[in-house]
Amino acid sequence: MARPRSQLTMLGRLLAGCDQPLVVLDDDRVMVFCNEAFERWTGLSADELCGQRCDYHSTPEDSGAAAIGTGICPPPEAFAGQRLTGLVAVTPRGEAASERRAEFIPLGDTAKQCVGVVVLISTEEATDSDHQAEEPDTQALHAAIRQFRTEQAERYQIDRMIGATPAMVRARSQIETAAGCDANVVIVGPSGSGREHAARAIYYRRHDQPTAPPLGDADYGATLAPLSGSVVSAELLRSTVTAVMRRASEQHPGEPGTLLVLDVDQLLAEAQTELAGFLAIDGFRLRILATARSPLAEAVEQKRFREDLAFKIGTLQIDLPPLVERLDDLPLLAQMFVEQQNAASNRQRSGLTPEALDALAGYPWRENLDELSEMIAQAHATSEGTMVTLADLPKSIHLAADAAKYPRRLEESIVLDDVLAELEQELIARAIAQAKGNKTKAAKLLGMTRPRLYRRMVQFGMVDNDDAPNTP
Repeated sequence: MARPRSQLTMLGRLLAGCDQPLVVLDDDRVMVFCNEAFERWTGLSADELCGQRCDYHSTPEDSGAAAIGTGICPPPEAFAGQRLTGLVAVTPRGEAASERRAEFIPLGDTAKQCVGVVVLISTEEATDSDHQAEEPDTQALHAAIRQFRTEQAERYQIDRMIGATPAMVRARSQIETAAGCDANVVIVGPSGSGREHAARAIYYRRHDQPTAPPLGDADYGATLAPLSGSVVSAELLRSTVTAVMRRASEQHPGEPGTLLVLDVDQLLAEAQTELAGFLAIDGFRLRILATARSPLAEAVEQKRFREDLAFKIGTLQIDLPPLVERLDDLPLLAQMFVEQQNAASNRQRSGLTPEALDALAGYPWRENLDELSEMIAQAHATSEGTMVTLADLPKSIHLAADAAKYPRRLEESIVLDDVLAELEQELIARAIAQAKGNKTKAAKLLGMTRPRLYRRMVQFGMVDNDDAPNTP
């Protein structure tokens, strides 16, 4: 039964006059109402906000009403009928980011019954105690990612550098240093560890671009030309460097051209010679951003890389660890990849269950972050609930977990002398037992003299040396 228009008008006036910022989302996560207090907090009008769909992620590229929507979006559990509390955040026009505590009130008890969610927001800024309050783990991870992106990733794309492990804290500091100068940089790490992302972050931060375009964008090579060290010829390198220098003079006058060389430790000998020649020219301003699977010093020792070139392009080395060495960061990384899928589709997931995270922690991750991203994408696509569960993870994760239950036996080295000694001791013990302790009879059974038997028994600790007869 439809409610009388007078009742709806009265309800609207009541909500509009509430001192607390308040938003109503429908079951498609679209803002259908916001009050004056919310307009004042965000700096946007209801006309700008209503109609904006809210997705559960923290993508830094969003701005305006889209950024407001992601900042206040309730966790997916709220749309399944669960009443929750958590932190929401917006960045009003011309002001610093504002974070407040909020209640997410579902309009229905189950996912089928829920017709929307009311977001009731505090009038006070969040305090340290709000951050320390007990929250579901996924909400805490969501807030941590949002804070990380607010502080750092809005300036340049270093999503994959998220984490609190010492190696990642050091790497971010080095990226900041490299972004503030024109020094050559080599980023060392295994495949899939985020080497190219780090190089791009350095470049785009240096040229004051808020965010780096995604890998594969058509204009990606306009001023940052990537070359694969394992296949690039001297001729291709020469023509690329020429183009880079020309574009740099047109787009960034007074600054060096920048060449990105992927897997520089695989650079062919003729290309090494060509690149060394460019860097030897006085006044030739070419910056090298390079990635490598291992330190160039190792390639030099193995006679695979020119020492003079390694010295010139390795001014600053940034080391990125494999994922298995930064497992403390895995929950944050997994949550980040879940939220990336939320942003790319209509399917919304809060995060991963503890059991799913445990299974991920036991996986070998040979392709590191690239592999984690792909597996999270698969699990996100197949999951049916608000959380990615253990059952949603790809088959390879389950096979790895099953294999871990039956660890492979380590191959033991065979020391022949030790094996023969153990066998001799066992045979002496059997002979003594068969001879009922008679050493002479036991010696005959073994085909050796009694003195020799005693010496061997003493050596094996089977009798005290003081008990042995005084024989040669």
